[in-house]
Amino acid sequence: MVYVENVAVFVLTDDEAEVKRYGVSYARVRATALSPEDSVSLIARVADGIQ
Repeated sequence: MVYVENVAVFVLTDDEAEVKRYGVSYARVRATALSPEDSVSLIARVADGIQ
């Protein structure tokens, strides 16, 4: 089952093809995401640049 929401709409589905599609998308996001440590470092560098 997949639940997705944004400002305008939400989607709740248990359609097997849709669940698989969302699973693939989520896996791609996870694969390209920074580690928690790298995220903290990036946020700190951006914040330093703003000040």
